[in-house]
Amino acid sequence: MEKNEKLAGLAFLLLIGGLGLAVLFIVLFAELAEEVVEKEVAQFDNFIINGMEAGASKTWDQVMFIFTEMGSVWFLTVLSLVVLVVLGVKMKDKWACCFLLLQWGEAHY
Repeated sequence: MEKNEKLAGLAFLLLIGGLGLAVLFIVLFAELAEEVVEKEVAQFDNFIINGMEAGASKTWDQVMFIFTEMGSVWFLTVLSLVVLVVLGVKMKDKWACCFLLLQWGEAHY
């Protein structure tokens, strides 16, 4: 019985911690939204923009371009096809292939 009580106590602490964290993020979001509505974020925006401009370089631009392209349709399509081939041919995992195709179809439905 004592083990069940410890598990219940742990679950309660996790619940309280999660609710506290959710309340914290709601308050932070509300404060940020208030600043945006009052147009008081220009100083923060300028700080971020100046920091990005200070670290700008051709190499960094190329790295960021690659990361941007990794979210493009052509890259994700090719990556999905490669994963499908690896699952089907090399690993012979038909269930994973079916799951990937179902998920792929659902995303485009």
